[in-house]
Amino acid sequence: NIHGSPYSVNPFGWIALAVYTLLRLWLIADVELGKDEAAYWYWGQHLDASYALLPFAILKVAHAIGPQQEWFLRLPSILLGTVSTLLLFRLCRIQDLDERRSLWAAAAFALSHWIWHTSSYLHPDGFIVPCWLSALYLARRAVRTNALSSYALMGVAGGCAVLCKYSGAFLVGGLGLAILLDDSRQNCW
Repeated sequence: NIHGSPYSVNPFGWIALAVYTLLRLWLIADVELGKDEAAYWYWGQHLDASYALLPFAILKVAHAIGPQQEWFLRLPSILLGTVSTLLLFRLCRIQDLDERRSLWAAAAFALSHWIWHTSSYLHPDGFIVPCWLSALYLARRAVRTNALSSYALMGVAGGCAVLCKYSGAFLVGGLGLAILLDDSRQNCW
């Protein structure tokens, strides 16, 4: 791919990602909400900033668009799980891992029990993962380019991670500290 992005994925990767997403949709199509999912749905209908504001706000919007549709309530989680897989691939590529190994890493991630579960059902972790992977990707890009816009986008992604789970603040704080203490950035200041 001479004229395209250095981070391109071959057509097989896109097809596999689409099949992965459709398979998860098919597997949850007729499954009723579990206890935790019902609690998350309820909290989404009664928004409160006490916990996981962003996922519950998204659940509220999903319920408003498709009321009484369990599969539609789970759709944001499923789509974000797919986005997480793509983001992990992009993060591997920006870390200079070759395409084949990046694809294997993304496949291992996508098929791991934890990500399969948290991105197939209503779960706050299914929302924090893409936000955090975005923050990591943008941090890497920001350090490489020293562009203010990349730092701002990294901050937005990190802020979204915090709004998914407040414990994300520890992740964002650690990322900020790592960037500040990075010796390779001393020339940038």
